[in-house]
Amino acid sequence: MPENTLEPISPRDAYDWYLDAQTQEYSTNTIYAHKSRLGHFLRWCDQTGIDNMNQIDGRKVERYKTWRQREGGLNKVSLRTQTSTLKVFLSWCASIDAVHPHVAENVRVPSVSKREKKRTKDADPEQILAALDYLRKFHYATNKHVALTLLWETAMRTGGLHSLDFGDYYPRKAYLKLKHRPETGTTLKNGESGERPVALNDRTCNLLDDYLENTREPTQDKYGRDPLITTSFGRAAKGTIRMWTYKYTQPCRIGLECPGGRNPDVCEARQEHEQCATCPYNYHPHALRGASITHHLNDGWPVNNLSERVDASPEVINDHYDEPTDGDRLDRQWRFMDEHS
Repeated sequence: MPENTLEPISPRDAYDWYLDAQTQEYSTNTIYAHKSRLGHFLRWCDQTGIDNMNQIDGRKVERYKTWRQREGGLNKVSLRTQTSTLKVFLSWCASIDAVHPHVAENVRVPSVSKREKKRTKDADPEQILAALDYLRKFHYATNKHVALTLLWETAMRTGGLHSLDFGDYYPRKAYLKLKHRPETGTTLKNGESGERPVALNDRTCNLLDDYLENTREPTQDKYGRDPLITTSFGRAAKGTIRMWTYKYTQPCRIGLECPGGRNPDVCEARQEHEQCATCPYNYHPHALRGASITHHLNDGWPVNNLSERVDASPEVINDHYDEPTDGDRLDRQWRFMDEHS
């Protein structure tokens, strides 16, 4: 393609146009992810003085990838994810004559092994159970206790927990109903196909009943809905739920020794609320979800039934979530042998 067939457009304008164009194709969560990943590309363009997408070529793409890996401290899996999104963006840019088609075609996306695709930070179930014991003892039936219990017992995503209303809990039949409600501010990752009932055990129902009767702050959100998990400000935000997870899986906070030997009295990750996420020994909700899925499988859940419960295909569960130890693998084999002997 001759140079003069390209149409000038700034990186920012291309970025905004791309996100608008994808709203009909991708879910809200996917759009958010693309927005976040491509935001780094915009920063790099600003820093390097690139003000026209026509200037992007193969060398600049490689320089950006090197900069992003070093600046963000990305592992191989994260670099692959961000490079894949950039490749999709550049392909779209080629469709509007903003870059040469061969630029996107030649983007090298790092390959990763099946093992590398699995979670980069495995969560220890014993640490999670210790966190739940701590909350049960010192913060029983509070919003944070209920939130972390539901994340663990159901392996639902943060967005699913955030979407629940008071009326989505059916105590007599012991289940929650997850619903996709984008028109009133809450979404599920897989949209309407992610809607599903999630069964609860008696212990979790008793906890929910105590929470609803004694400690839940009655409130409505701006759409007039009654959230299940509330704070004094209304529906518990997804960021709030993530912060609870970071905070109450810190080993030093729940009576465990710090694996790094840090002094919690002076450790910023312990003392400063906003720094909880910087602790190298706690867990984010996605790691907790993965550990919960492995725990379900260890308890004998058939992968097809678990797939419906957690809204993930059997292939995704096997490739990305299930992280059994050798002991777990043996226990599963012995259980199967006992059941079929």
